[in-house]
Amino acid sequence: MTADRFDDGDGDRSPNSPADQDTFVVRVWTTGLPGVVRGHVQHVRSRRSVHFANQQRLQTFIEEQLRLAALAIRNGPVARRRGGVDGLGTS
Repeated sequence: MTADRFDDGDGDRSPNSPADQDTFVVRVWTTGLPGVVRGHVQHVRSRRSVHFANQQRLQTFIEEQLRLAALAIRNGPVARRRGGVDGLGTS
């Protein structure tokens, strides 16, 4: 996965407040097969996490956590669920 895949085109804009920031810890390991990656990602603030077996699952998890964070900012915190977004990960 290349870094520019997540680039929104806004350049180096700084977030306005800590609520505009989200931190993810991503651990990636290769399988020895070209283009195949596996790993684990955790959203630091919510502590939700999943293991992933492809780049699409990683991207989907990050997008979902950003959506939930935006909802929490507007509506108050969203209750944590064990097992990540789809119940397949770990907490």
